Amino acid sequence: MANKIQMQRVEFGKNVGGINDSTQITSVKEHEALDIHNVRLIPTGGIRKRKGYYVVNTASLVGSGTITGVFNYLRFTGNSDLIVCVNSGSVANKIYKKDAGTNTFTSITPSGTWSGGDVTFAVSNDILMIASDGGSNILQWDGSATACTDLNTATAPLAEVVSDWNRHAVALKIPARGSNFEISHQGDSTQWRNSDRFPTDRQTVGATTLYDDLFIFTTDRMYRVSGHDRDDVRMDAVRLSVGATNQRSIVNVANRNLIVWPWRENFYEFDGVNTRIISNRIERPLANTSDFFNIDLSKFDDIQGVNIASQSRVSFLVAEKNKTQNTIILNYHYDLRTPDPKTNQPTGAWTVDKYDRNFAYLGVAIEDDQEVLYAGDYDGHICRLETGDADGDSSADSNDGNAIASRYQTGPFHANMPDVTKRWREIIPVVGQTSSGTVTISTAENWAGSFITADTVALTTGGFASYWGVSKWGEDLWGAAISVIKRLSLSNRSEALSIKFSDSSKDPAWRIDTWVLRFQVLPALRRFE
Repeated sequence: MANKIQMQRVEFGKNVGGINDSTQITSVKEHEALDIHNVRLIPTGGIRKRKGYYVVNTASLVGSGTITGVFNYLRFTGNSDLIVCVNSGSVANKIYKKDAGTNTFTSITPSGTWSGGDVTFAVSNDILMIASDGGSNILQWDGSATACTDLNTATAPLAEVVSDWNRHAVALKIPARGSNFEISHQGDSTQWRNSDRFPTDRQTVGATTLYDDLFIFTTDRMYRVSGHDRDDVRMDAVRLSVGATNQRSIVNVANRNLIVWPWRENFYEFDGVNTRIISNRIERPLANTSDFFNIDLSKFDDIQGVNIASQSRVSFLVAEKNKTQNTIILNYHYDLRTPDPKTNQPTGAWTVDKYDRNFAYLGVAIEDDQEVLYAGDYDGHICRLETGDADGDSSADSNDGNAIASRYQTGPFHANMPDVTKRWREIIPVVGQTSSGTVTISTAENWAGSFITADTVALTTGGFASYWGVSKWGEDLWGAAISVIKRLSLSNRSEALSIKFSDSSKDPAWRIDTWVLRFQVLPALRRFE
């Protein structure tokens, strides 16, 4: 009597990764994705369809002006305002604050004409500071005045970039003074002196803080500025071959003591000591050799990003090739770290979001002690992201917008035996009992096969099957609120198998905490000569 072929199982969702579009498909790991589109990676394990967005202001703030800045002005009191800047072309550029608890905006534009251009923000000594590349004076606002005012003192610099360090206001990219950066008196952003001008040998483009130091970026270098006050400032080159292109692209990940930014067709992170490339997994899109997406390298210098600390990710606005505006949001999940395919150093995971509206600027606000992601478009509108079930809703839950197309395709699983045939038996999606939505699960054989739909699964809040028999005794908590929605039978044979989860509806966002694949390894056929 022949021996029965042993049934094996593997669980995927607990260490789910992002896209790997940098190598041959045969080298993609099973926890990585061959394709990912409008899907969130859950830090505790699993995946979910992203939520939609709704338009906050149905009427444009200023004609068809482009949103050039979105910033959360947080003060010592805990009060905050969402600040929005609009470049209105021939009309004087405008600055607005979002009224607390409403979807209305009030102008705090200074009197006269303010040449807005691309703007940067900083909070120094509890005062909001705004600089622009339009050549205007630095603006300031205290959170209560009816309008911003010029930082128009005899000694204040005319700067295009503003930052903050150790209660000093920092001015950078000062055309009239070459490549200097300057700092104000500690605790007083209105007082500046000639001796607080510091030379660099390249044009300064931006700055941010890490630990107690200020890091200055030039076009091809990074400097560490240390010291306790302006009289003992020391500046040292950190790395001679890595710079930045604009302040808006330099993202301070204070919750993880990281700086993340793009430069010269790569993305980098810096932890205060080491600088590493983090974009090797998306090098084909960066090189315009991918079918997944291609970044317009001519607009690479204009990339803008924000940190969403509550979701452990940095989101960048980028333009696709042959597009005139930003069409996608590229997400770097810095806590989901796995070995880099080239360096073997741990780096985070990448995902891609595509929207039916093009966005010019991202900003994070604090509302009811929660982070809220906002995006400004090219027509004077502010959108609240990560809310609702559809894109472009007229309100948070109206569901009158466009359906969100989502998909996540795993790397080919072969159980470390790529040349051995397996009989695939079951896919078992496992979700929490609060999950909802609908997801289609399909499979593809080996490394170039077409997808075969296994089933469409409705995720509901009741009527679940038992979790018994899916996980081994002792590996999961008995009685936990975890359920098998449906066991999907398979009958195909191949050396490898890729699984795809997808949906293109207005249903609530689906979520799958993990999934189990059951299979048998078939013995090699004996050949007789």
